[in-house]
Amino acid sequence: MHMFLGCLKKGANLQGYYDKKLVRTNLIKKRHDHLALEMRARGMQHHSPMPQMHFFQDSSNGAIDLQANVEELKRRCPKCRKRIMGQAKNNLQ
Repeated sequence: MHMFLGCLKKGANLQGYYDKKLVRTNLIKKRHDHLALEMRARGMQHHSPMPQMHFFQDSSNGAIDLQANVEELKRRCPKCRKRIMGQAKNNLQ
């Protein structure tokens, strides 16, 4: 989420993320805050709050496709892929 904030501040193009339906700009802060709560609930630390920025409300570029996000997570993170695949296997039993 912080990476998206940095990109937006620099005026970087997020079109690839929009095309893959991985981010919606007006939900970045909300998603960040939910992730920070989940991290704390799992005993992790999170010390980088995200400031409220006007473009979070003003811009609604992009869309969210939950399955596309899961697939991207599996592609990027071998541990996540293993955990997700294990959960899917357990759900079939």
